[in-house]
Amino acid sequence: MDKIKILLLIIASLIFIPMANASELSLHGFLQTNYSVRVNDDNPQGAKQGNLILGEERAQLKASFYPQKSKIGAFVKSDFYHDWVEEDWAFDFREGYLDLAEDKFGLRVGRQIYTWGVGDLLFINDT
Repeated sequence: MDKIKILLLIIASLIFIPMANASELSLHGFLQTNYSVRVNDDNPQGAKQGNLILGEERAQLKASFYPQKSKIGAFVKSDFYHDWVEEDWAFDFREGYLDLAEDKFGLRVGRQIYTWGVGDLLFINDT
């Protein structure tokens, strides 16, 4: 639950900052559902939801706030999951960080996904 509270606090602070303009706040995301059912009634012993084999919903939310006249910005990316078969809810806090951009340096604090390697055809570990 602590992750959900942190995410909601960050999102609320991004939305309700008084100097925020619509062009400075960016919200993106998607909803995805996956369902599979059996076409016959031969359910195995212990089937949890009858003919339902797979029942998942996923929502991803990305929010960023970078004011034009400020040197501070923020980014949050999270996933919410629901599984109908297992009757389970889950939350994944993927990324969340604050950026500080000064004239001679930049500082990023938080959780960040950083990919090395094949994306740029540059292998850092190669000699």
